[in-house]
Amino acid sequence: MDSTTVGNVFTVDANHDSTRLDSNAVRLTWLSNDVLKITYDKKLRTFIKNDELNKIKVVYAKF
Repeated sequence: MDSTTVGNVFTVDANHDSTRLDSNAVRLTWLSNDVLKITYDKKLRTFIKNDELNKIKVVYAKF
């Protein structure tokens, strides 16, 4: 992927209002310079969940 390509690593919605999709529903934590942890509400409906983008590894956890 070059610097002009736009993409999404993680895409979710509120799953027909079964939960709230707000700033508390998804948490981003850098574990190192090249590892990002995305923690998200288990009630969210997930569409895209990529494990890597531009040499950045992405790990996921539900709460």
